[in-house]
Amino acid sequence: EEEEEEEGPIKLPEGNLVIHIFTAAKKGDELFNTFGQQNNASLLHKYGFCELDNKHTTVTIDVSTVAGILGEKKVQQAAKKMGLNLDEEPYFEIAPDGTIEESLLMLLRVIHTPAKNAKEGNWIPEASSDVQTSLRTIVEARVGQGAGTGEVFSRDVADAADPPAGGGVVGRAAAIALRLGEQALLEKVMRAFITTGTSGGKRLHPTEDDTRGGDAASKPAGKKRK
Repeated sequence: EEEEEEEGPIKLPEGNLVIHIFTAAKKGDELFNTFGQQNNASLLHKYGFCELDNKHTTVTIDVSTVAGILGEKKVQQAAKKMGLNLDEEPYFEIAPDGTIEESLLMLLRVIHTPAKNAKEGNWIPEASSDVQTSLRTIVEARVGQGAGTGEVFSRDVADAADPPAGGGVVGRAAAIALRLGEQALLEKVMRAFITTGTSGGKRLHPTEDDTRGGDAASKPAGKKRK
């Protein structure tokens, strides 16, 4: 049986909140608390504003985007081999430096490995043309999901009122700033591909797996949610 919620006044948490300042301040000075290292998606969700030049921008790629390109069945089967629960991990992430999440790269390796090699756990390397072609197609699809946001950005920023303390933008301008930051990161990833005709591209920063060939598929570490 479910426990009934206790009725009555809300009890405030006990204890003290201690904030340490980094610069000297005198009595009466206004103090600002830092929001920490957060991407614009997190800032917009939690606080309702975005920074125009956020160095912590990340981009997520939904599993549905990958499945739409490679096929739902293939994606689900590969995830099962990896021990990856796509219900708990419904997206993949691109880090601020353009690094693709390892679990997405591994998923593509598993999908494109021939059945004979897969039985032996001999997955094709990340740098293979099949993996890189699929990866590029996925990134291009993600770029297309945010197209057209820059055209009205200047007007919205100019119209934005009451910016938060420390700068930034709110409202529609914040939403567009978020999309533009993501677009810039995706373009950075696209530039990391070297065009090689019809064989797709090669990522400029191969992982250790690229040089040693295949390895056994393993369950990737979970992402940190912000």
